[in-house]
Amino acid sequence: MAKSVKGDFSAIFKKAKPVKRVKKEPYKVPKWFSKLPTGSHGSTPSQKKAWKVVSDYVRQRDFNKYAGKCVSCFRRLDRWQDGQAAHYFPWSTLNGLSKYNHKNLALSCAICNYGSGANIGFEFGNELVRRYGYEVLNEIDLDSKQHHGKKIEEWELVEMVAQLRPDLVN
Repeated sequence: MAKSVKGDFSAIFKKAKPVKRVKKEPYKVPKWFSKLPTGSHGSTPSQKKAWKVVSDYVRQRDFNKYAGKCVSCFRRLDRWQDGQAAHYFPWSTLNGLSKYNHKNLALSCAICNYGSGANIGFEFGNELVRRYGYEVLNEIDLDSKQHHGKKIEEWELVEMVAQLRPDLVN
């Protein structure tokens, strides 16, 4: 049986030196990142800048790979700039960096992205399964749950943008 330790530790605490707290330097965003234009999603300037880059990336990727077709109604867009980067799981329900998950994003026409098209969610989900496999919707959901309660750090956004667009980094 373990003995319980009882004692008065006040003498030890009186002799102990106070711990000096070192103030951590805040992350300094690189100049190249600061110059980026902002997008529509996010609560901080860095999140909005990251969204703009991710949105452009997804729209260009899908325009080229899927012949400029909307993910939900399959309407052909004339230019990638005419489309929007739509979320299958809405931005408002996602957690942390999962808001930028490329598998949850696809080129969409404005009508479908704003929820006015017919069978939007059904067609969108089916198309994501066709593109990425049967488990993709569960993977996206799990990714969001793993980021629950985690704050998006600026350095994470900068690193994500640098990986997507190394040409911007100088």
